[in-house]
Amino acid sequence: MKFTVEQSVLKSAIASVSSAIPERPTHPILGCIAFKADKEANTVSLSGFDLTYGVQVTLSDVTVEESGAACLQAKITSTMISKLTDETLKFSVEEVTRGGEELDTSLAEIKWSNGSLSVSVFPITEFPDIPYEDKDTFTLEIPTRNFIKAIAQISFAASSDETKQILQGIAIDRDGHSLSFTATNGHFLATTKLVLTAEAEIPEAALKFRVVPKAEYLDKIQKIATSLKPKEDDVVTLMIGNTERSGIVFTVGSYTIYTRLLEGGYPQWQQLIPQSFNYQIVIDTLAFKPAIDIVLSAAESSIQSNASKTAVLDFVQEEGGDPAILTVETLSKEVDAKQSLSVESYQTINMRLALNCRYLMAAAKVIRTDTFQLNINMATNPVTINPIGGEKTTILLMPVHIREEI
Repeated sequence: MKFTVEQSVLKSAIASVSSAIPERPTHPILGCIAFKADKEANTVSLSGFDLTYGVQVTLSDVTVEESGAACLQAKITSTMISKLTDETLKFSVEEVTRGGEELDTSLAEIKWSNGSLSVSVFPITEFPDIPYEDKDTFTLEIPTRNFIKAIAQISFAASSDETKQILQGIAIDRDGHSLSFTATNGHFLATTKLVLTAEAEIPEAALKFRVVPKAEYLDKIQKIATSLKPKEDDVVTLMIGNTERSGIVFTVGSYTIYTRLLEGGYPQWQQLIPQSFNYQIVIDTLAFKPAIDIVLSAAESSIQSNASKTAVLDFVQEEGGDPAILTVETLSKEVDAKQSLSVESYQTINMRLALNCRYLMAAAKVIRTDTFQLNINMATNPVTINPIGGEKTTILLMPVHIREEI
């Protein structure tokens, strides 16, 4: 195998593929990147796979002199390539001989203007096959920019608890021409909906389905898609299998990415969102974010563990008065921080509502619109947040029940 490539091109590819390399591989081959050079196509592909998540990128900005394949240790390869700048790299793999006899070992040599690196390689036959193809599949295309935005808006709500494996995922639900992405940790929830363009022929299995890939992997795919600086007409293609051990294959530009699906029953999240509310309050996003930030910073310095997680939203409005005043404050006897702002309420409201401050801050960070609507029934019922201005996103938070302080 022999090819020439620019350092910047190879560095970027290795960085993306390395997201599929485990920190502590259970087998040496899983700590490797598989290189495959194709002289006829004049391409080089790089692959990483941890048995549940796999990434392959195909490079066309190369010059291939000789086809071949080999696996290089990801850590040493990534470290050395990243230390070089503006270099043209000549990459080759040769069989090691001793006394004229060919040994069962190969060496990869990477040369640049004033140096070189030689490292032993693993045979490509040891690298596990990434299940990119399934005879029972259907495909779905999503505009890349919409995919990026959807994952960014809801993945923060997924659980990080290893004992709640299914809640570590993001539920992708299709119902006709509606596609939703939902994440929840059991205490708060975020969901966003996309409208799919009409398709000429849609398989019955593709009209209504639910799949749950891991949120961590969708975050990685989102970062790859973002790095490609997608244009308006670029799409992410999902290939979804129907077999028991199926996964999803994402195609993003020159990247092909596989992720296995999580097993188990995902919550019926649609039933958790109230269909009507007693109060709808419109809040300025830029005014709300610093108020929550100040209260969270103060609350986390409190020695009261419960108080450090809680923010009180105090709405005060005179009958027929406009606007209402929202005061965001800490729930702590040691630290008292508060900040007030004017809000617009469609109904006269006087209420004190306690919410998890960290969840509220996480929700505020993903709101990209100038205003959002806070929907409330009673202080003991779930509340929802909806950005105003075209984004079909809903964030649900459960109130905190504190009898003594409120």
